[in-house]
Formats: sequence, structure tokens, C-alpha cells
Amino acid sequence: DIQSRFSNMASAQSLLHSPASPRLATILQHFPPVTYAFAYGSGAHYQPGLYDVTGKDPLADNSTMASETSANSRSPSSSNGTNSSRSKGPVLDFIFAVKDAHQWHEQNLKRNPEHYSWVGRLGPEVVCGISEAVGVGVHFNTLVQLDAQTTIKYGVIEADTLHQDLSYWTSMYIAGRLHKPVTPLTPPASSSSAASSSSSSSSSPTAASLEGAQLLNRHHALATALLLLPPTFTEEELLRTIVGLSYRGDVRLAVRAEDPAKVERITAGSWAGLRNMYLPLIGGEESSRYSAIGLQPAGEVAGSHSSSSSAPPGLLWRQDKSPASQQAALQLLPPGLLLEMAGRLGYHVPLEHLLPGAPTQGEVVAAALRGGSATRLAADSLAALVRRASIYQAAAGLLAAGGGKAVQYVGAKLGKALRPLWQQARQQAGGR
Repeated sequence: DIQSRFSNMASAQSLLHSPASPRLATILQHFPPVTYAFAYGSGAHYQPGLYDVTGKDPLADNSTMASETSANSRSPSSSNGTNSSRSKGPVLDFIFAVKDAHQWHEQNLKRNPEHYSWVGRLGPEVVCGISEAVGVGVHFNTLVQLDAQTTIKYGVIEADTLHQDLSYWTSMYIAGRLHKPVTPLTPPASSSSAASSSSSSSSSPTAASLEGAQLLNRHHALATALLLLPPTFTEEELLRTIVGLSYRGDVRLAVRAEDPAKVERITAGSWAGLRNMYLPLIGGEESSRYSAIGLQPAGEVAGSHSSSSSAPPGLLWRQDKSPASQQAALQLLPPGLLLEMAGRLGYHVPLEHLLPGAPTQGEVVAAALRGGSATRLAADSLAALVRRASIYQAAAGLLAAGGGKAVQYVGAKLGKALRPLWQQARQQAGGR
């Protein structure tokens, strides 16, 4: 029955501790210590139809790995280890959360100076200055040839900045990546470290506090998706909406520097992981959070998910869209999104005035309801939040990457976006 479906699922927190593949587990050996790190994107999580049609785990031995391409890296599926078999290979994507970005870059510049463009020669002050003054607080080193078989891109962000983004959606730039399944590279935080983190709020966030912020980030993604969805929706519609949150308004999609079918590919390729991330939040112990909006399962959808013929039928869900329930739904939104909505309603207030229970939050929610189109307001505000962050980070990324590397990286992104269209054209030509 429906309840047994939830009881058999992984807890929402257990997915934070999924073990990394052997190949990914060694990545951190090349870098100074980090507080928290994870792999994300198509190089770590299969996206059907993007690079191959095998349906294999992208990190499995001798399988085709899905990711951005590098013109100079050797394919990891080659097994003879010779330089004669060089071809286009994958770029693996990582985020490193560090206690002090300035100190970390200072150490990394001594250890891996070749990872940086011309900006690195100006020192850690400039590296951090660009990411903070132009971007959203994260510096990316792109197209880094780690070894003969591995090309990576890694972003470095201070743990405090990441914690703020996860908790409030200050930019949703990294928080959006964590709406989808990722592969943690750092060991799970122990209970002792969790206790110490709660008693030392003035220090930099620990891995334990970042894990708690990740759970809150998932609740915010779920609450936002529920507001955007109609009174009745399917499990697949819910998960696809969550995946698509961080792409609404993304400038990369507007200029076709990103795969236009990315949301569908992520949803299909990470179907099991997404279900385990979000269904326990609405069907398990956490579900009381959504009782005020009348969220409840309304049966099962006939058939199974298209990505796997063995997948069980998805659930049909129902939520109340009365004014009282809409008010409760708006109050569940992250403060950063409410801040964007508040500005459009004529409220110019600091972020902390929009935290749950704050009087100003109630005023903004009431004003949104009076306008008669709270869902549209939230959708437009979300797109504006994503668009602004993507523009800022794109500018910072191009500036930090430098001339030749920037051109190569942008070319790789465009190639990734156009590859599915080329594949479709070849298939159509072959069928004639």
C-alpha cells in the first residue's frame, strides 16, 4: 500500500552519506583540506541520451561517462593507457566548501598553480575578489587536467556562504545544484561534531551544520514546487518541477549554452534518487510540515515511469488551494525567494525580516495574496533570482577563466547543448 512505500524508502538524511565511487573518492587527495565536497552533474549522475544510450552508471568501470567534453582529455573508457588513444573525454564537476577561501586558494596556488588562469598570478585576493564582487561567492577552475584520464571543473566556496545559500536561497546558485542527487566526497559528520557545531555558532559552519542546511534546502525546494503545481499532480510532475527550479530564468538556457532537455534528462536519470530525496519529506515523519496545505496522496498513477519499466507506479497527490492553504504555502517559501517577491510588491526590507514567524513575512504574504496571483508572482521572482545569479556568475567565470580557456570552456558548453540535436539529426538521416 501507499504507507509501506514510504517506510521502505531511505530517510531524507541518509542520502547525504551515500558513498562515493572509488574514482571520485581519491579526488580530494590533490587539494588542501575542505569542510565539505560533492560531485554533481552529468559526469557523476547518468542523464539518458546525452552522451550514450547504454543507460550505464557514468562512474562504472569501462562505461561511457556523461559530462561536458574537453578537447584534450583521453576517454576514460580507454583501457590501454597509451597516449595514442586520446579522444574527447569527460569533465567531472565538483564543489568544495572551505572554511576560509583566501587561505585555501593561497595553499592551492602553491600546490596546483597550473589550475588557475592569469587571475591566479595576481594572488588569492584577486581570485576571491572576483568571486565575491562580481559572482555569487564561488570561484571555478575549469578544464583542469588532473591526470591522463580525468579532467575536472571545481568550484570553491566558503562554508558560511554555502550555508547561507542553502538556508535562505541568497542566490540559489549552489543550493540549486543540491536540489538534485549529488555524490558527497567527505565522510558523514559524526554526532559529536554536530553537537560541537551547535555550541559554537560563531565559528565557520561544519559538515554537520551544512548537512542540516541541505535538508532545509530540500524542504524549500519542495515547498516552492508545491506552490507552483496545481491542486492535483503526479509524482513525476512534482520531481520534474523540483529539478527545474534552478533552471527557470537561467541565462545559459537563453543563449543555448545548456541542454534544453536537461530537466527531463536529470529527472529520468536520477529518478530513484529524487524519489528517495523528496517523498520521505511528504510521506514520512517530516510530512507534518505540509499538513496546513492539505497535502495527501490520492491514489496511484497507472503505468510506470518511462525511465525504467520495473519502476512502481507513481503516486497521484492532492493539495488544497484555498486562500488559507495558499497563505500557509507562501509561509513555507525560503526567505531569499520571499525577498525577491517583497521587492516586486514594494517592500524593501532586509532578509532577516522575512524569516519564518517574522511580522514582515506575514505582511508580504498577505500582500501577495491580495494581488490575486501569488503563484505567478512566485514563479516570476524565482526566475529573476536564478537569472541574476547566473548572469553574475557567468561574468565572474569568464573573467576568471581568461581568454583561451574561457573560449574552450564556452565551446564545450555549447557542444554539450547541441549534442542531442546532432544525435537526433543523425538518427533521422539514418532512417530515411
